[in-house]
Amino acid sequence: HGQDVKEYGKNLQRVLFWIHLVSPETKIVFAATTPLSRRLGKEEMEKQDIGHFSMGDRAPLAADREDGYWVTDEKGSEIYRALNDKAKEICAAYDIPFNDLYGLCVGKNLQKSDGVHFTQEGYVELAEKTADMLRRELSGGK
Repeated sequence: HGQDVKEYGKNLQRVLFWIHLVSPETKIVFAATTPLSRRLGKEEMEKQDIGHFSMGDRAPLAADREDGYWVTDEKGSEIYRALNDKAKEICAAYDIPFNDLYGLCVGKNLQKSDGVHFTQEGYVELAEKTADMLRRELSGGK
């Protein structure tokens, strides 16, 4: 928290170098930071045709929840997107697999109404994607 993208990139490279220095045989898999979500305001909801709702190419996160429609908070998540882009760039340079949990969450109803934490189903979906990637990477990337 509180790091700009440049500082984050330098720190991430230091951490990855340290891991390699201490344990050169360790297999690293990087997991992206997930986005924030937010509830649509009343005015936003009134401007939308809820029956055919979309925000760009995304469906509402929750059409049937009592607390309204939830969408990815694009503005609030800008820093996480930027940090993930930097991490993805660094991982590519060091041939480290990148698990895009951010991309998994965008447009899905995985988060609780606090905008940060996940529903039980959301945690299951995140765990399944992570387990699939770990299985693939630990078996030689097949």
